[in-house]
Amino acid sequence: MNVSKRIIENFYYCTLILFFITFSIKGFGQQLVPRKISEDVSIQIPQEFVTTDTLGQNIIRVPLEDEVLLIMNSDKKSDSYIEDKDELLKFYEDFQTGMLDETKGKLINKSFIQINGLYFLKSSFRTRISGTDKIWNNYLLLLNKNSYTFILMASPESTKNTQFFEEKIIPSIKFRKGLTQKNQFNTDKEDSPAYNIGKLVGTLSFYGFIGGIILFFILRKRRNK
Repeated sequence: MNVSKRIIENFYYCTLILFFITFSIKGFGQQLVPRKISEDVSIQIPQEFVTTDTLGQNIIRVPLEDEVLLIMNSDKKSDSYIEDKDELLKFYEDFQTGMLDETKGKLINKSFIQINGLYFLKSSFRTRISGTDKIWNNYLLLLNKNSYTFILMASPESTKNTQFFEEKIIPSIKFRKGLTQKNQFNTDKEDSPAYNIGKLVGTLSFYGFIGGIILFFILRKRRNK
């Protein structure tokens, strides 16, 4: 068995267990509390959450009734050569392509935006999990060679949690003092195409992740019969 396949399978099983833990918590705390994601990034989230470190992925899971908010960042740094805004956008788009390939998702919309002075890729895409449609509202950030993903996985008809995510959670993202857009670029290593690493990270991170989601919903549906 090659290393990449073993990593994906390990991530798959760990994610399944973590989903059972996450959905065992009822409801969510409306009061927001500050949470440090890394030395560079912090955010405010509801006070009831689950954290785990799984195969190099640091994950925060917040249950929002029947939906879930996930914040993920990787311990592995990207070595993609990113010289300017256009190459950063290319990295983001190919990272997203990796996600869409593995989730079999259909892109709804995307935009290149700024939050507190730094560039994000904001996107939404639709997936079908065990016969149920889900909308993924996704914000992707690359900062100091580390990738950060902020996702709300919601029902298409959801408005309350989507509004909560867009108006309360995302605007609360803060960065360490002194960081600028230059910290999103990497000119240390030439001839390292951004799309290769971006797509690889998206694929490895989400292949097992999606498998866990699918199995969780299938098993939960069977138990309810």
